Amino acid sequence: MQRTSRLILKKVQVKDQVYECLKQDILAGRWESEFPGTRTLAAELGVARLNVLSAVKRLESEGFLKKNANGYSKSVFLKTAPVGKRRLEVAVLTRVPLEEKSQGAQKIMYAVLREIESCGFVVKVATPSFDICRNKAAAKNWLNSLEADFFMPDEFPADLLEILLERKVPVFALGGDFFRFPGRLGGVDVEYSIAVAEAIRGFAAAGHTRIVSVMPDIIRASPECSLMKSIRGELLAAGIKPSAFNIPDWDSSPKGLAALLESLFSITPPTALVAWDTDIAAGIMVFLARRRLRFPEDVSLVVCEDVAMLSWLNHEKEIAVVSVDTERLVAPVRRWLESAEHGRIEKKQVVVRGELRRGDGIAPARKSKFPPV
Repeated sequence: MQRTSRLILKKVQVKDQVYECLKQDILAGRWESEFPGTRTLAAELGVARLNVLSAVKRLESEGFLKKNANGYSKSVFLKTAPVGKRRLEVAVLTRVPLEEKSQGAQKIMYAVLREIESCGFVVKVATPSFDICRNKAAAKNWLNSLEADFFMPDEFPADLLEILLERKVPVFALGGDFFRFPGRLGGVDVEYSIAVAEAIRGFAAAGHTRIVSVMPDIIRASPECSLMKSIRGELLAAGIKPSAFNIPDWDSSPKGLAALLESLFSITPPTALVAWDTDIAAGIMVFLARRRLRFPEDVSLVVCEDVAMLSWLNHEKEIAVVSVDTERLVAPVRRWLESAEHGRIEKKQVVVRGELRRGDGIAPARKSKFPPV
């Protein structure tokens, strides 16, 4: 058996480097069935056994390994044995670089990437430039230049999905406008509209009339967006005619958010906000703190993602969030890949519903006037 080279590691990165080393060896097919014991690996890598145990536990949680069910045995086995043929490639196409996505979107995307790898495929991530996305001819040239066995576009609009379909390649969409291609294209997406509608009804029941949704331009600009339709519909149902106050246009940047909040709170401050992501929620919480406004006594808040960072914004009160079951989201990806590997391209379109966790985020509307600036 070929041995892994002894590692030279920095203390703060030991367990992470051990994890990466073992994962690469697994994906390279070093072990055909039985995985070595942690003491053997610790001696081989020249690290403390605790670091190997931590790495193995992480590999188990991500599906790369599974424990043998024979009592006290520490041995683990590969989830799937490597095959002798070429490993198939999956190109994940993102319109926005992973590092620029919100924390919630990153959490979902990394879960998808881990699932693809754990199924034994090679992952290739590609992101077009902003200019390519704006020019259909350039986008077509870029998409046609990509080589892979399977394609997974992330949040692609209908025109870009159409280009991929014209190539006659296996495609599974991760969000975007795939619902416009029933029977032609499979995909999975998160449905936020039902949970956000529930939040707005909760605001209205708690006496809120000055409700504002803070959505980025990519969400506001989509005429078919079910989330925006739901927000408008629930406001109308609550007796609130949707206006530029309730659904404001703003430059989706830190400066743009600061300017928006200054404008909203300058005359008739909102008492309830729906924020698209954690970045926007953080900007809102900083603004409220500077204005000496309390959450949720003065301003209620719901965020359309659920990440650990939100607990750091206010450790005393729990912000209301829309939570998504990641396993339910990656399961259709796994099923599609398993079928595609055997030449069966499924066209099923799956929607995973986000669930509202109210926490302390929806409080009774403030009756008294806000303090002056």
